[in-house]
Amino acid sequence: MQRYCPEIFLQRALLTHMYASGWKVREEVRFGVKYFDVVAFDGRAVHGFEVKIKPSQRALQQALIYQLACDYVHVVLGVSAPSPTFLAKCASEGIGVMVVNGPPDWGLSTVLPARKSRHKKYQHWSALVRFAEFQDVS
Repeated sequence: MQRYCPEIFLQRALLTHMYASGWKVREEVRFGVKYFDVVAFDGRAVHGFEVKIKPSQRALQQALIYQLACDYVHVVLGVSAPSPTFLAKCASEGIGVMVVNGPPDWGLSTVLPARKSRHKKYQHWSALVRFAEFQDVS
């Protein structure tokens, strides 16, 4: 049985991985009435990350909104094996799924790679880039 792990620990594990990889990162970035948990730029594209303890319909809905402004969208979970149903829904929408392995290593594993967003709107993307100060994105 997996132990409970607060969402903030999962987010910190994600941030540690991204900073170590040289990504530019912003947390809690406002997008309309919603907030992106984490927005990051890897040198090529803008990625949105929704962090949840376990898979849920809400996580999927929020990730779908992120697709309007990001090149790639990921759901980051604190469970080692998301259900096949959740993975199938994410795969059909192009949403990536990552899991945080938890203590002691807090490793991050990609379960399902994200596909480039088909729903990205340039005006939302450029506003997010300006707001997050990823100014060197072309």
